[in-house]
Amino acid sequence: GDAWLEENIRFANIRELFRQEKVSERFKREVVGDTEELVDERVDELVDWMVDRNLKQWRMVVDYVNRRRQADYDERLIGEVGDGFEYNRGQLLRSVGKNAQDVVQRYDREHESEKLALSIQGAVAQTAALEVGAVGIGAVVVALATTRFVDATGIIAAAIIAGYGLFILPNRRRKARDEFRETTDALRERLGEVVRRQFEAELARSIERMREAIAPYTRFVRSEHARMTRAGEDLAALDIEVVALKDGISAPGVGPKTPT
Repeated sequence: GDAWLEENIRFANIRELFRQEKVSERFKREVVGDTEELVDERVDELVDWMVDRNLKQWRMVVDYVNRRRQADYDERLIGEVGDGFEYNRGQLLRSVGKNAQDVVQRYDREHESEKLALSIQGAVAQTAALEVGAVGIGAVVVALATTRFVDATGIIAAAIIAGYGLFILPNRRRKARDEFRETTDALRERLGEVVRRQFEAELARSIERMREAIAPYTRFVRSEHARMTRAGEDLAALDIEVVALKDGISAPGVGPKTPT
């Protein structure tokens, strides 16, 4: 962009500078070029990565639940505490495993990818205050960059019309270059922030769905943990009483009397 501005914003091109549509078209073709496709490709890659990671996490949940269901040693060990615990645990694991497996089976990768991409596109368009319809995110970026550039060349054209072109054109060229660089940097930062915010929102929704899927089992585990904690405290209290009784029995003057 800097090189293009340096080369084209010259007094020798004064006639062309008045034709903003032509200048804009050249700028879009020669500078922006394949930016639209590149931006859309990068966003598509991010969307695919996010969707794949989401599906992978769901499969990890299913695998974990299945491993817990198939842990025969753990089942036998826990079964000693009480048949009710083993029954509840096994039943809940089967229920949670089925729910998680159903989610994986219903997971439409294409639909999730399209939904996420549309949410990002909408956020970008809203941030840029543009009505973009069905165009891609890259088109928003190109539209913004080109619009800002046309605004800059408009300033230059106005200066030329005022009769100061020969004197202030180099300064205006530098200003146009600085404004274009500032605009593209701000656009890059804004685009990154919007995409990051949308991905974080999608990540939060995915985590919440996973929590909901395994909520019955996690509640059961917390309940049993609390019950086991209370049982441990009761056993510790009994140990103290047993020790006290042993000490009392072994103390002098305590116990059966021997005949004299």
